[in-house]
Amino acid sequence: VKLCPVSSSHVGHELIRVLHKGIEDSTISRAIEVELLILAFSAYNMANCIEGIDTVVNIVASRAKVLVQEQQFEMLLRLYAGIKAYHRLLFLLDILMECRQFDVVSGSTAGFLADGEQTLKNELKSFLRRRLPQARAANFLGVYERFGMHIDSGKLLMSLASRQLEEYRKIRETQLSPSDSNIQTARELLLPAIRYYAEASKRFESAKCHQLQSKSLSLALLVVLEILQLSNVSSALTTPLPPSTCSPSLPVSLLHLDALELRLIMAYSQSFWNSYWVSRCYGAVSSTEWISPIYQQAVVRGNIEFFREFAATCPCPLWMFESLVSVFEKDTLKNQRKQSFLRVLRCIPSRLIKSKIANHLELELLEDQ
Repeated sequence: VKLCPVSSSHVGHELIRVLHKGIEDSTISRAIEVELLILAFSAYNMANCIEGIDTVVNIVASRAKVLVQEQQFEMLLRLYAGIKAYHRLLFLLDILMECRQFDVVSGSTAGFLADGEQTLKNELKSFLRRRLPQARAANFLGVYERFGMHIDSGKLLMSLASRQLEEYRKIRETQLSPSDSNIQTARELLLPAIRYYAEASKRFESAKCHQLQSKSLSLALLVVLEILQLSNVSSALTTPLPPSTCSPSLPVSLLHLDALELRLIMAYSQSFWNSYWVSRCYGAVSSTEWISPIYQQAVVRGNIEFFREFAATCPCPLWMFESLVSVFEKDTLKNQRKQSFLRVLRCIPSRLIKSKIANHLELELLEDQ
């Protein structure tokens, strides 16, 4: 039955009268109190009765204190979700936050939070974003999951991973040494970061946010490489980097490389795969960015296996080899490095490219083919 505005306000008045009588006589439960307030607000709202609406909001503020004393936090959430005066009742969310009970939103008993209530989702999302810096971020993950806020979940997981990495950085800079038992502590800080990044990737995939998905996977891989370094320091990556605050016998950390450090790793790491995956994590994937490292590795250092693995893994267009030729021709020690360069040419997959470069440089390859 649809009531007219006048009768709706009368219904609101009667509901409030019943509420006060029940509270005074202690004849109604807290759950009934809450439902009476929700119905009264609805009636006043239908009648556009501002005075009645204000009355309900004031009663909610008063009864909220009783609900907090009795630790009936779910009833606060029921009031917020049922009345739907989201902006006027934000103080209920503040109470949940201050009492550290906001994760009740994600509780299995909070079935009255309709999955299809988009406005409620948006209000909770907006509130969380405003309060997140002061709140317990980890406890919001369940709330985000409850409302299918996948991107927010992913970003939160990535921030949790960043905290782990920051703790690791502090230990590495102040306490870590190759023989130190703190290496185990460092690994224990890094392992959860991998899990957070992997879980973040799943959330971004669900949201079809492929750029963030790729970033989270790359960061997870980078942490894996860092753990591998710590697991085998004696054979780990070493680079001619400037002195750092770390122990000089530790390998350089892979987690926050600048452009120069990345180039040095690509050029001096003994393992191609180490260089390859680190470079991909930092987005250095074009053939252009590999020209200098390949020359340093294969020609200058004689690490021909590095080039073989590169050629078997990455595209090797003609212009890339022409660029290597250009670097070789400008090398002041090219006569001393001619044999190393010949070995590189022999590993080129394309006979046509190989012959073209050899003819250009007037190098003899026949005896080695």
